[in-house]
Amino acid sequence: MVMFVADRDGKVQGPFVQKHWRQDWRYEDTDLHVFVGRNRWVHVTRGADEVRGRWSQAVFQVDDSPRYEALGEWEHYGSYSAWTSERTARPLPRRETTVRDDYQILEGINRHTLTPAGWVQEEENLKLVLDEHGAPAADAPYLARELGVARYDRVVDFDFSAGDRYWQRSGPFWRDVRAAWDAVYAERDTFEYLEEVDGQEMFVPLFEYADRLDAGEPYDAARAAEAIRSTFAKHLR
Repeated sequence: MVMFVADRDGKVQGPFVQKHWRQDWRYEDTDLHVFVGRNRWVHVTRGADEVRGRWSQAVFQVDDSPRYEALGEWEHYGSYSAWTSERTARPLPRRETTVRDDYQILEGINRHTLTPAGWVQEEENLKLVLDEHGAPAADAPYLARELGVARYDRVVDFDFSAGDRYWQRSGPFWRDVRAAWDAVYAERDTFEYLEEVDGQEMFVPLFEYADRLDAGEPYDAARAAEAIRSTFAKHLR
């Protein structure tokens, strides 16, 4: 993501490059990694009949750690096309995870509707409270219902060169990060992801390494592998 911002005097500052979330879409996907609350993900296998004709959407955070994954169905009616997910558990959004701890799962349905310029995402979310056993609280499982709408339009005539340069230089590193996550999925049916350890979030050392590459440091696969290994060792159980 490439950003330019106007300061208080109206002067444009930038470009600022930020590696953002990614989405993977797979057709008739039988292997999903599902968030179950309290920093835990589990591997779930869906049957061939359950996934027939359906697409999965897997969303990953800035350090390529998992966020949520769900199956859904496309509907096509003339000029209207939209994909709607199953109800899906996901971690608290960043806007709330640092300021509240009174619920443990954001349970949501996503709808992506295509437009001539891009698409519109609608979210219908429930804030779910878990008891000490990981089950929905018996007395009041839901704190609130939340609705959200985000619009994504294609941008033309924009200078993306800073992002292209960042990805050209850091892309091999992030490829190896994704491969490390693939190894976690292959080796474990369940795992805990600790976003913050000793006051530092997992993405910080990975971003710092990628920033050095963006600044011109040559890529060293062995050094990168050690940086990834040590970071994963701290944040995964």
